[in-house]
Amino acid sequence: MASIDPVVKRLHGLVFGVLAVGLARPAAAADPIEEPPALRPCPSGDSARTAIEDALAELQKIHRVRVPGPSGQVVLDRKLDELLSRFVRFEHFADLALGDAWDAAVPEQRTGWSETLRYALERRYLRRLGSPLDAVVQVAQSEIRCDEGELARARIRIELASRRSKSRQEVLLQLAQSRRPEEPAVWQAFDVAVDGVSLLENWRGQFRRIYAEGGLAAVDHHIKVMRDRTRRGDGD
Repeated sequence: MASIDPVVKRLHGLVFGVLAVGLARPAAAADPIEEPPALRPCPSGDSARTAIEDALAELQKIHRVRVPGPSGQVVLDRKLDELLSRFVRFEHFADLALGDAWDAAVPEQRTGWSETLRYALERRYLRRLGSPLDAVVQVAQSEIRCDEGELARARIRIELASRRSKSRQEVLLQLAQSRRPEEPAVWQAFDVAVDGVSLLENWRGQFRRIYAEGGLAAVDHHIKVMRDRTRRGDGD
């Protein structure tokens, strides 16, 4: 995310070993085979559509009751952070964006990287979307896939327009939901593409190049620079 001969040899060795043990001692009852954990059924397409509509309605409500002034901005930021923490799958985004570097990193690095990417996404992108009160949002298409094991995935196409202008945008959201019974059945976004430009693919391309040229040290340095620039309020 090797060759056939070594695999075949190991299989032969396993078979001969089992036969030898079977001939050397009386037959015993076979060990029970552990069944994989049962997963929830694949969610319906309406559930992803409803999750998007609920999140947009909550976002509009947050802006509608906003109090002017610095204290109002503090409250607005706190409410936006709460909404984003529930609706955005930050660690999944970090995993996909960092790719091979994420797989090779130790847990402490992953935690730090995930927190930095989350902070950057919140401050440099998600909070700059502006007020949604002028927006006309229509969920145009919803597709659900459950062919990747424990995660259900959804692709939601949204048509975004403005009441004050004739501008229109097509937004594609990618969401995931755990199908494990012990985890909440909540849809969370891990990528957004506006007019065909994917934020996840953009970041993944950058990190793939950085890792190929300088390894984990280069990725770690780049993320530290990203964190410092985000705290200063610099651009991308």
